[in-house]
Amino acid sequence: LRRPSATIRSPYVADVQLDDDASSVVLAHAPALDVGGLCSPGSKVLMKVRPPGGKTSHSIELVTCTGPESGPTGSALVGAHPRLGEDLAKEVISRGMLDGVDGSDVKTQVTLGDSRVDFV
Repeated sequence: LRRPSATIRSPYVADVQLDDDASSVVLAHAPALDVGGLCSPGSKVLMKVRPPGGKTSHSIELVTCTGPESGPTGSALVGAHPRLGEDLAKEVISRGMLDGVDGSDVKTQVTLGDSRVDFV
């Protein structure tokens, strides 16, 4: 993993090597920048293929965190795309998994005054 990319000098784009093949490198969108230092050279990431037509072919979705802060297993997956938390919360709400919250009329990305909120 190299961010910013050597090809596109943006902090939101990374060069990511696929598996152990040094010749197989893709351009990936890194929407959460370096995820608090976790998205750095040598990091293992999970990516999603992006639709054709953009500057990047993949999007970094999760990054592997290793070390004592990762709990008893020593390894944890950390969300590297802000949309993941919103998607997870929307699913929990829509399935009625929160006591006292009716998920039948969930609105997302609603503007209230000068702010935008994830859910109303």
